[in-house]
Order: sequence, then C-alpha cells, then structure tokens
Amino acid sequence: MKKILAIITVAAITAMAGSAMAATTSTDLTVSASVSEVCTAVTNTNIDFGNLDPVGDPATTSTATKTGATRGVINVKCTQGTGYKLSAPATATIANGGDTITYTPVVPLADFTGIVAGTSHTIDATVDKSAYASVPTGAYAGTLTVTVTY
Repeated sequence: MKKILAIITVAAITAMAGSAMAATTSTDLTVSASVSEVCTAVTNTNIDFGNLDPVGDPATTSTATKTGATRGVINVKCTQGTGYKLSAPATATIANGGDTITYTPVVPLADFTGIVAGTSHTIDATVDKSAYASVPTGAYAGTLTVTVTY
C-alpha cells in the first residue's frame, strides 16, 4: 500500500509540474496602414491630324471631325475616389526639321474622380489652316504632354 501511495504522490507531483510548464501569456498588436493617393496615366491612342490640305481644308481642322484624323486617348488610373484634373499647354507644335505647325490641344476640363480600373479620356486637337498653309510638304511630329493633377 505504501508503494501505491508513493506512486500516486509522484504522479500528482508530476502532473502539477506539467501544468506549471503549460502556462501562457499574450498581448495585442495594433495593426495599421495607409493607402496612398496616386494616379498614373498611359497613352492608348496618339493624336494624328492625317493629311493636312492647305487648299481644301476648312479654316480650322479638328481631330474630332476630320476624316482620317485620330483623336488621342489616355487612360488614367487612380486610387479609388482620388479627385483629378487634366491639362495641356494652350498651344503646342509639331515639326519637320526647322519647320513647325502650331496646334491647340483640347482636353476635357471637368473634375474627375479616380477609379483603380481606370478611365479613358479623349484628347482632341485643332489646327488653323494658316499654321500649315506656307510650310513645306513632309511628315511633321512632336510630343504633347497631358498633365494629371491630383
């Protein structure tokens, strides 16, 4: 009987020691993040006046109405809900060597609200016949910078 009592005592002490080793504690961490307000813009389609005809064209040629012309299209992607505007210089030029043709960019003037999937915007341009009536024939090219302000 003393043997059994000794075994039970040892088992009880071992069980209590095992319980003491299983103690735990915990703490909470604060988790935070901030989403940046950001926009990007990419060109989908470039502006092309097509063939300018200083004899047959009307006084003002527009990419919106001229047969064979291509309107520009940009895609703006922004953080959801970010407000933005588009702008471009009041006038710009295309060149062939030292010869230039001045044109007027036409960008949407509205206030826009960004979405992550992106929004397409049409960029038109107009050119007065007087800007190309006395330049030599040839291919004219240049770059128009459209700015997204957010």
